Amino acid sequence: MSRLYAIASSSDHCVLAVPQSEDGLPGGGTSIGAAEYPYVLMLCNSLGTTVDTKQLTFEPLHVAMTANYVFAASKEHFHAWHFRTAKTWTHVDGSYTEQLYNYVD
Repeated sequence: MSRLYAIASSSDHCVLAVPQSEDGLPGGGTSIGAAEYPYVLMLCNSLGTTVDTKQLTFEPLHVAMTANYVFAASKEHFHAWHFRTAKTWTHVDGSYTEQLYNYVD
C-alpha cells in the first residue's frame, strides 16, 4: 500500500481509504475500471482481513464510520455506504442503500 488517505473505526471494523494500484485493487487483486475508480475504501475486520471494498471516483479526504455506515468526503463529494458483513447479512431485511452527494455552491 503506497499511501493511506484516511482511517476510521467503529465496533469490530475499520475502514482504510487508499488509492488503487496500477494493476487493480490494493493487495494485488484486479479490478475492472480501475482508471474510472482510482480510490478504494477497504472494510477490515478486527483481525485486519479485508471483508469488503468500495471503489470511489473522488479522493476521500475525510472518512468517518459507524457500526453500519462508512462516510467518505472530499471538498465536492460525499458518499454514504451502508455496508454489510457476514455477521449482519442474515439479520437485515434485504434493503441496501448507498448514496453519493455532490456539493453545489
